[in-house]
Amino acid sequence: METLILALKTFLLRPYVLGFFLVFIVGAFFVFGWRRTLLYFIYAYAVAFIFELCSTRFGFPFGMYIYHIDPTWQKELWVKGIPWMSTLSFVFLTFFCYRLSVFLIPIKPYYWPFTTALAMILVDIVIDPISLLGSRWFLGDLYHYPEAGFYFGVPLVNFLGWGLTGLVISFPFAVEELFNKREADHYQEYWRWDFLLSYTYVGVYLFMAAVAFWIGEDRLAVIAITIGLLFGLTLSMRKKFLLHLERQEISEELRKEHNN
Repeated sequence: METLILALKTFLLRPYVLGFFLVFIVGAFFVFGWRRTLLYFIYAYAVAFIFELCSTRFGFPFGMYIYHIDPTWQKELWVKGIPWMSTLSFVFLTFFCYRLSVFLIPIKPYYWPFTTALAMILVDIVIDPISLLGSRWFLGDLYHYPEAGFYFGVPLVNFLGWGLTGLVISFPFAVEELFNKREADHYQEYWRWDFLLSYTYVGVYLFMAAVAFWIGEDRLAVIAITIGLLFGLTLSMRKKFLLHLERQEISEELRKEHNN
């Protein structure tokens, strides 16, 4: 019961996490179904938790960092010294990156783990530097790196760790697609959901940009907006192309009906 209460307190303390998590739940239900959504959640959470546990103990794969448990240990849920919301964030972030890959490269699942990894690295370019300044906004003083890195205090290995996380989590689902072609068979049904989920990924950049402007970190805000806008433009162009294909198919079907 105490764990459940702390979980609820976590969502009250971190409403932005709840918002993104709800988008994940709804979107995953429609593109995965509830069984695969549950499987994805369990697997992604386990991978992210193990990686965070290893990093805070041994420095792999995100590099060595230390969480500050004292400020919020009675206000949010912690598991083995890892904030629950942090591991939970990896679940929905990797999912958004994975669906972004499916939306942009729908018939080539062997690319998906690598594009998911790249999307994870790119989003961490803005997430980690701003999170590291959590004491200046509502995240709070959550963690620090004993050895500061060259990029706004974040070590290079941390970005590689995020890429590895995206690769490991998305890999089995991409392999599954290679064998059963489920995504390809239902792409016409799902692509609009993938477009929305991909734009949620863009929303992460905009959210972090707003935080960066708020705390006076204009350089980070510009970086976040630039990457977010580039992805937004790419997604919009992809959507326009798919709508064009649909109109062509409808016109062809009407032409055939008229000829018959």
